Amino acid sequence: SREVYLHNPWLTYTVGLHRLRESALAPQVIDHLDEEPLSLDEIHELCKMLFLGEDNDCIDLPHPRKNWNNFIRTLTILVEKEEMQWNPVKKRMTPWINLKKLQAMHSGGESSQWHKNSIHKKKPSQYQ
Repeated sequence: SREVYLHNPWLTYTVGLHRLRESALAPQVIDHLDEEPLSLDEIHELCKMLFLGEDNDCIDLPHPRKNWNNFIRTLTILVEKEEMQWNPVKKRMTPWINLKKLQAMHSGGESSQWHKNSIHKKKPSQYQ
């Protein structure tokens, strides 16, 4: 969980996510959480998976590249509906997503200077 925190400190990496990764059944976006910061496309994919599951028709999570403010606004609503999760790094209950950290790292839908090199080395996505 510390490796995930080093690259994606905005995410509460739960025991459940860890077990999913260990099972080799995890989607690719979860599989490399501990390797590098997630791109905006991957953050969108992960948030849809965590909060909407297969019921993507009820709520539309805007893509952060298209409209950062609407993405954060909708994500805030989704995060607030969820119960707090045990954060093994902080040793306390925290929300799934630390929205302040996420915004600090990707304010306005752009990558912060701190993560710019690793995020923008990834393949372009269909959302650009």
